Amino acid sequence: MTLEEIRLIAQSHGINVDRMEMPELVRAIQSAEGNEQCFGTDKASSCGQSGCCWQEPCLVVAEPPVGKLSEETANVGLLPSNYSLQEAVILAFQYCSSNDLSGARSICDQLLADKVNNFYVYYLSGVIAYQTNDRALAKAHFHTALGLSAGGTAERILDIRSRLQALS
Repeated sequence: MTLEEIRLIAQSHGINVDRMEMPELVRAIQSAEGNEQCFGTDKASSCGQSGCCWQEPCLVVAEPPVGKLSEETANVGLLPSNYSLQEAVILAFQYCSSNDLSGARSICDQLLADKVNNFYVYYLSGVIAYQTNDRALAKAHFHTALGLSAGGTAERILDIRSRLQALS
């Protein structure tokens, strides 16, 4: 889901979206719908909302990657120079979830070229390689992600192990 789509949902609930970042928008939507405002908070991994439509980006926001993009990486292509690493990863997930693997790959490639050592970047790069049948690259990215697994969720780590088993 894109930020623009999130803004449209918020507006449909009568929420003023001016100057609101994604986490604030989603929490406002959660409140308007009578749900707990847990998006991207420390409650995210234990909120119990297993069918939540915000779950994918929520876990990335709740366990934010650390750092800023270098100016070199941000100016290569799809990423504005003011994007944080967290925003770049969320955008890559959005591209991937809308089946735009080339957009997701472009962002991940930019981050990897900048030597960003982040679980989510390697996880998503592995998923993209897996979906495009690049078995060797998928394995390499998944193994690197597992080495960085302190930054990932248990669900994603299990997904990696399952995909690696399928690749064997």
